[in-house]
Amino acid sequence: MQIWWRWGNAQRREPGAGSPCSSVRVTVSGSDVPSYVISRHPVNNGFLMQSCWVLLTSFKMPKQGGDPLIEDEALQVRYEDQSAEALQYNIGVGSGDDTEVTIEAELEDDRVIINAGGQTVLVPRDVGVALVTAGLPGNAVLQLLRMIVGSGEEEEQEEEDMAAAPQELHGEQQHREVEQDQTTKDDEIGD
Repeated sequence: MQIWWRWGNAQRREPGAGSPCSSVRVTVSGSDVPSYVISRHPVNNGFLMQSCWVLLTSFKMPKQGGDPLIEDEALQVRYEDQSAEALQYNIGVGSGDDTEVTIEAELEDDRVIINAGGQTVLVPRDVGVALVTAGLPGNAVLQLLRMIVGSGEEEEQEEEDMAAAPQELHGEQQHREVEQDQTTKDDEIGD
């Protein structure tokens, strides 16, 4: 596992890049984890590095409940603050992505066609607007669209289909697939 860091203001995604500031970006096996925000403990003046997933201290960390100033409720960084970064890591997307994501067309039936890196997908308007305005890298949007439209063995066929014509997400069809998956799982448990 390769781990390296850079300052949060770095313009390049290279180890040690940037200049000292109040955050650090860490790359683990090629993907950025949520940024570490650097601060000082208000009483002992030790350093804290925190993200929505982790708290690191420059001093011996007390047992849980031993210092109310570093309990979850008192920390500055929440998941809501870094949800886009966490999602990017969880779906395996690194930063520095320049894939363009746009709404190509708005249809009268409350759906939109999303264009992500030349691939088009037909989705409900609210889903399309959320994906375009979320501030996620284009590759992350492509991954999410693939997850929405389908996964597994069908992925290669879907990539070909996406390139040829817009895909449509049918809530009813998706519901049937979930029911079928549950029935299959129930059958396996019963065997």
